[in-house]
Amino acid sequence: MRNPRLAYKYAPMILAAAIAALLAAGCTTRIGEFSIVSTSTPQYANMSKGRIVQGVRGEDGRAWFLFIPLDKHPNIQEAADDCMDHGRGDYIERARFFHTWWSIILFSHDGYYVIGDVGNSKD
Repeated sequence: MRNPRLAYKYAPMILAAAIAALLAAGCTTRIGEFSIVSTSTPQYANMSKGRIVQGVRGEDGRAWFLFIPLDKHPNIQEAADDCMDHGRGDYIERARFFHTWWSIILFSHDGYYVIGDVGNSKD
């Protein structure tokens, strides 16, 4: 037999989770795709000889509380530099750039991220 007190015990937690789920939102938009991207000057003659690390991701973003930003404005160049740092290279092949944001009640996040194959022309 079911205990009716047990249902009332968990009702506030279930209601809070349902409200949070209804107030959550987010979106990701593809900005563009590029054959080769670099924020420095790679050695183009050595690009075919260097190593390639596939599927590297780099990002730059900031958090918000209410309408107050908690960091600097996200920068697409910082996202590309982060991607090249993670892949230990100086250019990105097949780079895909995205802008993303999400929000849950009082907290939000927005930023850019880059996914691509990172190569090093200076090895």
